[in-house]
Amino acid sequence: MKLRKMILLVSALFIVACTNYKNLTNALAPGMTKQEVVNVMGNPYEKSIDGKKETYYYTSGSGTFRTQAKISFDENGHLEKAYSY
Repeated sequence: MKLRKMILLVSALFIVACTNYKNLTNALAPGMTKQEVVNVMGNPYEKSIDGKKETYYYTSGSGTFRTQAKISFDENGHLEKAYSY
């Protein structure tokens, strides 16, 4: 029984670690608020501010399995552009 719980826990952690931001960015739409984006994508790995605009950066995995996303917000804090690479 303990082994089964351990396998489930390891499997869940693996799935979370392999988040595919390419799929998640498809769920975003222009005009969404920062909080709505965080509800879909989770907390960003990094944020940058350029004047009144803000950009969130996401990264997951490594090597061949690495996915990244860049989410840009306008001066009103609404989603302007989202793409993954």
